[in-house]
Amino acid sequence: YINRCTEFIIESGKVNDLKYTMNVYYAVYLSCESIQKNQLEYRINILDCYMKIMLANIEKCKGYESLKTMCISLREKFDELRLAESSDNSGLETPSLSDNLDKLRDYTSVLENFIDGINKMENYTDYENLKTVYICLGDMYIIEDKYDEVISILEQYRGFNDTTKEDRDIRLMLREAKYMKEIVWVVKPTTEIQDVTPVQDMMSLEGSTYNGIDRNSFKELSIYNKSGVVDIDGNIICPTSENIEQYSQNGMLTSDDGKYEYDAKGNKYSIENYKDESGIYYYCPDNQKVIEGIYENNYSEGSWKYVETNDSFEKGSTYCLEQIGIYNNEYSIWKNGPLFFVKDGSILHNCTDLTYTFMDYSTNKILGDFPYLGCENGFLLEDGTVLSMKDYDVVAPMFDGVVPVSDIAGKYGYVNKNGEEIIPCIFQKTCSVQNGKAWVQMYDKYGVIDVNKTAENLKE
Repeated sequence: YINRCTEFIIESGKVNDLKYTMNVYYAVYLSCESIQKNQLEYRINILDCYMKIMLANIEKCKGYESLKTMCISLREKFDELRLAESSDNSGLETPSLSDNLDKLRDYTSVLENFIDGINKMENYTDYENLKTVYICLGDMYIIEDKYDEVISILEQYRGFNDTTKEDRDIRLMLREAKYMKEIVWVVKPTTEIQDVTPVQDMMSLEGSTYNGIDRNSFKELSIYNKSGVVDIDGNIICPTSENIEQYSQNGMLTSDDGKYEYDAKGNKYSIENYKDESGIYYYCPDNQKVIEGIYENNYSEGSWKYVETNDSFEKGSTYCLEQIGIYNNEYSIWKNGPLFFVKDGSILHNCTDLTYTFMDYSTNKILGDFPYLGCENGFLLEDGTVLSMKDYDVVAPMFDGVVPVSDIAGKYGYVNKNGEEIIPCIFQKTCSVQNGKAWVQMYDKYGVIDVNKTAENLKE
């Protein structure tokens, strides 16, 4: 019925009551909410007809609220599909964006045709009312990573008059698109990887070995989907079916049931295979013989001791936890009243507040390049000065001289150890840097960026 009405109006050029006609179209559009099958197809078709009627009678159109509502509701529908694709809906027949890309492109085409029709009109001036159409079209381009198209369409809108040029929403979207265009992806964003946490954010990787394990081999690994392991190049090391939860004191990743541990290559070890009758763990790299050695932690005496009888173990040390000894490269931190940061035997900095974060409590080591002082919201640098993060929230340790941060708007980016924002806060989430690369979340998808190359592009 709607299609036949539209054809008649377009061909005859007759519409007795434009407002009434548009209200009928809008009412039919809203009624699609109750339709389960082909709802998107119907809604896009009705919007297309609505826009054709508008173009044919543009001089009589007084309000654009219904148009805006329809455009926004369709955009929100595609956002829902995108979120559904990035969520764990295993076993459920949930529609996703991948299943509806043809509908997305149909919607994009409808918006493009409407804007093209407006552009052909010589005397049209009410551009401010079309802002929603331009933003919705920009969003559809963004979903498909068409950043050049985003920039082109938004620059067109800004060129209409002084008001459109200074529109804040358009400027922010244009800024984001220009930044996104310069990102160097190592792994393109995907919905298969979610909830990424680098292993280096959970455990100290200092030293060559720990209980016979090469701790540095975990440098490029991350926990994903809360139960699997992926490397910085997007290769799955352990699938989520292994239910890996966190690292263990033995220097490996462990399953949530505590029965298995995994090395950096995904090799699986049964804890029972290397635990003696007393409950002390031994790790055997080839899983055939037990290395002689004892790892002892005695909380009652407030000390940790590592006694080795085999050269394959890293030489350890003993220190008093009552004073809180925290080691990171050249730093040590001791608490006996105030909190003192000591380097080469000299006090480098002292705090009256014991607020610091990013620490591996199993080894009592600071995570990252420099200690982060929560009480001062900054990093203690090698010269004793504090790099202030007053304009940001620090979200993870600093590695490779770069720290992930969030701004007041809740967007995420990167700042270097000079306090310079090298990658603007445009992401949904940023993770710590792993050998020059980092996992980031954008539009509900996770991917890996080359931090240095991206920063260089944005600098230019």
